[in-house]
Amino acid sequence: MTGAAGARWRVSAIFLLHGIMVANWFARIPAVQEKLGLRVGALGMALLFSTAGALCGMPLTSRLVGRFGSARVTRFSTIVFCLVLPLPACVTKAWMLGPSLFAFGWAAAAMDIAMNTQAVVVEHALGKPVMSSFHALFSLGGMAGSAMGGVAASLRLSPPVHLMAIVPLLIAAAAYATRDLLEDQHESTPAAIPIHWTRHLASLWGVGAIAFCVLMGEGAMADWGAVYVGSLHGVSSGVAAAGYAVFSVAMAAGRLLGDRLRSRFPETVIVRRGAVLASLGLFAGLAQGALPGALVGFACAGLGFSTIFPILTFRGGRVPGIAPQAGIAAVTAMGYAGFLFGPPVIGGLAQLTSLRVGLCVLPLLSAAAALLTRAALEAAARPQPVSPG
Repeated sequence: MTGAAGARWRVSAIFLLHGIMVANWFARIPAVQEKLGLRVGALGMALLFSTAGALCGMPLTSRLVGRFGSARVTRFSTIVFCLVLPLPACVTKAWMLGPSLFAFGWAAAAMDIAMNTQAVVVEHALGKPVMSSFHALFSLGGMAGSAMGGVAASLRLSPPVHLMAIVPLLIAAAAYATRDLLEDQHESTPAAIPIHWTRHLASLWGVGAIAFCVLMGEGAMADWGAVYVGSLHGVSSGVAAAGYAVFSVAMAAGRLLGDRLRSRFPETVIVRRGAVLASLGLFAGLAQGALPGALVGFACAGLGFSTIFPILTFRGGRVPGIAPQAGIAAVTAMGYAGFLFGPPVIGGLAQLTSLRVGLCVLPLLSAAAALLTRAALEAAARPQPVSPG
């Protein structure tokens, strides 16, 4: 299979691989924490290095994609991420974890920006919506990677042995998946220019603000979903894990349906209604204060959030006059900021009040995203001025 159709399946495999790699590491964080004897606060500070690496890596990746094309950078960054994956698990001293996670975050972000830029190229070549299906494969890869990590832990494999053992398999899969990707169509953005944060304020900050709100919700669900369910009356620790599981399954299901929705409805309608669904579902679930309401609310959040970030990523890569990789990097960076700051903000509010009250930030942010949608997406579609000189 060649051309755009073949590239679609290869990019799908790349997104799947990305999810598998990230989730394999996430699944072994508790074991690394135990090995290094880290307290929760110290682990949290170390994990911030991963996000810092991602935020630092995005601008450089944007420049590399602009110079060498998304196909070549996707191929290179995928192999690099495979090689970097075991690094945080192999450290022997606590102080080594932060720098290793910085490299991990940098490599993960480089692959993220390159593969999303290639996804925009593929969708443009196919002439039909496919971006949500790519992100669905990332979600499914996350589930598969979590299962792999769980099996490795149950077999008592140490994190270094586990992650180093899968590297050859990942590299082989990456070498196959990154063959024959599509070259970037630079003629589709003849006035491609670097980001100017005041000149392009309306185009990118609106979309980025929605990404911030949505990824703050995703980060909070990942960090606090199971904790909140476990805090409810009569809920066992085993059932508590269902909180994030329901959210994840709903998100994957929504992304599998996302491209069909995009072919039938305007993206503005999908984003706004998704944000409203997440807001109302979370508010009702938190107000009910029991297990059934929590699970229904988390499912609504997963379905509501599912299609929003793929659409925002695509829109960031299609802002007229802005290089696709630069727009994607900008939107993704603002989303990552929400993913970074959301969990500690909610934790701080929970410390002052309760976790239930802290989580009420999420329906409010989802409602704000719904209100921003029309203006933000319309602004992102307007032609941009070219910098003088």
